[in-house]
Amino acid sequence: MSIEITFEQSGTVTIAVPRGRLDTIGAPQFGTAMTEQIANGTRHLVVDLAGVVFVSSMGIRSLLIAAEELGRHGGKFAVCHTSDAVVGVLDVAGVGKMLALCPTRDEALAAAL
Repeated sequence: MSIEITFEQSGTVTIAVPRGRLDTIGAPQFGTAMTEQIANGTRHLVVDLAGVVFVSSMGIRSLLIAAEELGRHGGKFAVCHTSDAVVGVLDVAGVGKMLALCPTRDEALAAAL
């Protein structure tokens, strides 16, 4: 199963909504989509993980790379709606110290501004 990514807009914030798995197949697709958004001028980005059922180390890496790339352009990045399984993986990896992990989309939108 690959990943499907849609994009929404809320004011100046772009919201990426991936569905599926951020794994060895989905993570590169996700990374490419994030790079394209940033290259096209996105500076405020929220990733809504409500539809993500699994995150591997490659998925974590793709989130961190997107956040780092956005930061180099003066932007802000936040993640929301992580399932218990996904947040467990992110916590074990220490990602909560590097990314704004928010329980709701509204909180992520505020963090990305």
